[in-house]
Amino acid sequence: MEVKTSNSPSFGWKSIMAAQDLLAAGLRRRIGSGYNTRVWSEPWIPTIPPRPPKDNGSHRDHDLFVNHLIDQSSKTWKLDSLLSLFDPGDIPLITTQPQLQ
Repeated sequence: MEVKTSNSPSFGWKSIMAAQDLLAAGLRRRIGSGYNTRVWSEPWIPTIPPRPPKDNGSHRDHDLFVNHLIDQSSKTWKLDSLLSLFDPGDIPLITTQPQLQ
């Protein structure tokens, strides 16, 4: 969430700008199809605050998107991919995300 204040912002806008960090700390990314969420650089793990996943020591492909971890026909997580990439503690956080699209 990156916005700038105008030259004469309203009281409401000033309040939003003042609370921007607090809002960002509580915002969660919805995965949806996963086509717009980079696995290693975006905060999509539902913790407080949200964060990228922890790896399990395997090679990180920085161009990997979340959609590569989803079986597109069944709309379920590819558990073999999750197990090969992520810290075991993150897998339950990933698989309990809201309905995939």
